[in-house]
Amino acid sequence: MKNIGASSWLAINKLGMLTKDLLCNLSQVAGSVRTGDGHTDSMVALGGLNTILTGNFHQFPLVSQPDVVLYRRDCLRHASVIGENIYHQFDTVIELVQQN
Repeated sequence: MKNIGASSWLAINKLGMLTKDLLCNLSQVAGSVRTGDGHTDSMVALGGLNTILTGNFHQFPLVSQPDVVLYRRDCLRHASVIGENIYHQFDTVIELVQQN
């Protein structure tokens, strides 16, 4: 886990497999590792790492847990609410419109 401390970028592929709960847990772990003292600043998502999400945004939701995918709002567990809030902090979207 110490190898993430010096990193400034995090790339997450397969966005369709990322749940709100998992994004919340990832943020807690990244924050804990980057502070170095095992504590996190809850106001700094993903420990301040610059993060790139890649994948197919139009993929079918997870069969086992369709309510925890990033774009659905019907799961009110604490971790899901936090993960959804982190997801909504992403404000730049680049869409592939032509494949070569």
